[in-house]
Amino acid sequence: MPSIWVVDDEPLIRHAIVSVLEEIGHQVENFGDAEQLYRRLVECEDELPDLLILDHMLPDEDGAQIVHSLRERPQYRDLPLLFVTAVDDESAERLADLDAGRPQAVRLPRPGHRGGCGAARTRK
Repeated sequence: MPSIWVVDDEPLIRHAIVSVLEEIGHQVENFGDAEQLYRRLVECEDELPDLLILDHMLPDEDGAQIVHSLRERPQYRDLPLLFVTAVDDESAERLADLDAGRPQAVRLPRPGHRGGCGAARTRK
């Protein structure tokens, strides 16, 4: 069974991602910040996840810093990453240009933003 780790400081977003992934059969662990992720990586260095889903805007370290930190260590260099973020277009473009393996980015609608997914929910 594929193992996925989710790192997001927003409990509702983290819960939603975890619920969907578990419902379709993935084994999921979740973390609220970078420190929790780093502790878990040290604990189970031999059993890395098949995918790391990472919020870009965390309270203790941003996602780009985490990616650079992981990519500096050989044991994490090939760990597949997916960013989930609510950043603006300019910041999202910088995410897409990361030199550290070019992780994929999924943008979430910002609260109060009328475009994208939010617009679809408000149509009648």
